[in-house]
Amino acid sequence: EFVANPWYAAANVDEIEQRLHQGADARLQAAIAPYQGDGAALDCKTLWGTPFLEIIHLVQEEGYDLVAVGTRGHSPLSRFLVGSTAATVALSGVR
Repeated sequence: EFVANPWYAAANVDEIEQRLHQGADARLQAAIAPYQGDGAALDCKTLWGTPFLEIIHLVQEEGYDLVAVGTRGHSPLSRFLVGSTAATVALSGVR
């Protein structure tokens, strides 16, 4: 039924996005829970879109002093050919 009825699939896109957001938010909250209350204000957000653009827009909107962006250990050649979200954000000079 899911494949045979395209309206059914389209109607559930919002539900799928909502579940993805909820799962991501839960994992982020669990990851920062041990560090809450150590004197630093921690904030986690899940965003949809092009990663570096979404991060840059959020930093500009919220006026953050520090943004931590992780990397996954790509090789130098891979980073050169494909790029890195962390490097793009860092080189953007966002303020």
